[in-house]
Amino acid sequence: MRYLHPVAPHERWLAHGTYEWVAVASNQVVAMEHWTLHEHPDGARFYRVDFDARQGEGTTELVELWQSPPHEGARLERVEGLLFMPPSQRLRMGLQLGADGSLIASASDGTQHAERVLESPTPALIFPRSTFYRAYLLQQSLTAMPIFFHARSLDSLGVAQLSIHPVTSQSVTFVGIGDYSFAGSMSWDQAGIPHEGQWLSDQAYRFTMKRYTHR
Repeated sequence: MRYLHPVAPHERWLAHGTYEWVAVASNQVVAMEHWTLHEHPDGARFYRVDFDARQGEGTTELVELWQSPPHEGARLERVEGLLFMPPSQRLRMGLQLGADGSLIASASDGTQHAERVLESPTPALIFPRSTFYRAYLLQQSLTAMPIFFHARSLDSLGVAQLSIHPVTSQSVTFVGIGDYSFAGSMSWDQAGIPHEGQWLSDQAYRFTMKRYTHR
């Protein structure tokens, strides 16, 4: 598994897993999503995700989420990510979430920088796509999902938020920028980890937990 920041000696391992993403139309595996969860001595948690779609469209996503310790509310405070696009493009993203609900979001592809742009170009590459990222935001009961997009054909970069609309305890719709929206359904375990489900946007993908180990 690849990561933005290596695991530090003081981090305690709690869980890790792997999702297999399959394109419903072709029934072909298009991505493998690996994730880990570690805890710091003060109770803060660090989530790392490696979304590997090199065997599909050729992209890679590395995403990390920082959750504050319990005595500070155990809330999502920071997200960092890096998207690799063939042949050599990179999109770097960052999020800072304040206790008052404020959001500072930014993205850069090395040539241009964007903050809170609310119109999405079409076609666009949306990032992150991680099931773990989406499921974590649902567990946090957030009402919006920060995402980033890059339209290679239009040379356009932006940051936006999708509104989160839970439909049932196992299904959700994300609605927001331009014509872009998607829906998902999933089954959870008692720890709040999704084990299988489906995402529907311009294409349909089925994800299944292939490996899961926890403390």
